Amino acid sequence: MWLRYGFFLVLLLAASSVTFGQETAGELYAQAVERFANNDIDGAIASISRSIDLEPSIAASYYVRGRALSSKNDLSQAIADFSRAIELDARTADFYFDRGLAHKRRKDHEAAIADFSRTITLDAGHGDAFFQRGRIKHERKDLSGAIADYSRALAVQPQNKLFYYYRALARSTTADIKGAIDDLNDVILLDPLFKQAYFDRGTARYKQNMFTDAIADLTKAIEFDPADIKSYNN
Repeated sequence: MWLRYGFFLVLLLAASSVTFGQETAGELYAQAVERFANNDIDGAIASISRSIDLEPSIAASYYVRGRALSSKNDLSQAIADFSRAIELDARTADFYFDRGLAHKRRKDHEAAIADFSRTITLDAGHGDAFFQRGRIKHERKDLSGAIADYSRALAVQPQNKLFYYYRALARSTTADIKGAIDDLNDVILLDPLFKQAYFDRGTARYKQNMFTDAIADLTKAIEFDPADIKSYNN
């Protein structure tokens, strides 16, 4: 989303007469986006900071810099930039989402949940926000809440294998083994090379006394990694 947002912003800023040397704020913004896309993170930060110096009231500029800082694990400064973006534009869901990710990485789960929830309020189709909120609930042992969020994420992105996989883990923990197996079936259907899904499905099938199917899954897992002694000793 942020690149699309940036495209329209570039059109807006390109007309600006404010320049840094011979470069306009819009040109510096576009340069920062290109550098970020090419993994030149320091270059992106330098360009977008110069753009901000010229046009300090553009929310997306702080968002871009926040993304770049976050990728360098400078989470405090990233959060500050995301917060400034939100001050300038409180209606863009991804500003809250990326701040939530930064909070989550800092283990500030209350702040992360608040940001993911706000993301969802602004954009009910934001599957990643449901998923990330579910991950925190899962970690906190709120399994019913986690499963509900994973399910809502899947309603938006039904082809996302990780959403199925983590719902399978949560269902397995609640002893919903059949539900876990169903989800692992979907994971494997979407990605036949997902080794851990075979191992987990084999374990689940073993618990259901589906011994032939369990052996087939564990054998498949071993084929991916013959050195994995866990599959032999299950």
